[in-house]
Amino acid sequence: MVELAVVLVLLAAIALVAVPRLGRAETGDPGASVRGDLAVLRNAIELYAADHAGAYPPLKGFEAALTGSADGQGPYLQGIPHPAPGSTTAAETPRVAAFPIPGPAAATAAGPTHRPAVWFYDERSGRIQPNAAALR
Repeated sequence: MVELAVVLVLLAAIALVAVPRLGRAETGDPGASVRGDLAVLRNAIELYAADHAGAYPPLKGFEAALTGSADGQGPYLQGIPHPAPGSTTAAETPRVAAFPIPGPAAATAAGPTHRPAVWFYDERSGRIQPNAAALR
């Protein structure tokens, strides 16, 4: 009986320590969602390249290339993730764009009413990264 009581006390102590930490884990790191989405996108891009003789998905039709299926290949994703808070529809904000032109020319090329893409992608290297300006 004493052993059972000791085990119950130990389990209660562990629960007192672990439960509050699990509750905070959900809101502790706002960037975790973006990192998770980025890992999923990178994996899908690499799977696409493996199935297409090392060719990365083209920028034009990027979403269709990864979410559709052709020649028995794919789909690699159900949809392109949009990790921005208060996500907008694809029609309002492009999901993927080419890496921007560095410097002030990038801001003027986009125009004053342009909404930035959520992801920047380079079809030559398969490199993709989140656009910090779009995630604010």
